[in-house]
Amino acid sequence: MSHPWRIDELAREVAVSASHLTRLFRSDVGLSPAAFLRQLRADQMAELLATINITVSEAGAAVGWSDATLATRLFKQRFGVSPSTYAVAHRRADTKSLGPSRPLV
Repeated sequence: MSHPWRIDELAREVAVSASHLTRLFRSDVGLSPAAFLRQLRADQMAELLATINITVSEAGAAVGWSDATLATRLFKQRFGVSPSTYAVAHRRADTKSLGPSRPLV
């Protein structure tokens, strides 16, 4: 996933033209190959942020986004919140589910 794919390179790997590959993706998946890869990367980044203590920059780099600003923008487009907000919310949810139930007052 961290490989910086280009559509022409991916098309060569699967032995079809770039335009044919794009048409196949759009008809079968409903997205362009680039949009599909962005979605996969954002989903994997969310998984990393929710399960391990990792920075946004580290999570972005792990999924193939070396620019933390780009990673943050694309993550927010997918999930509607910043990666750091997402991480805090999911870590809190995990902490609550693991501990005994106590009133918040």
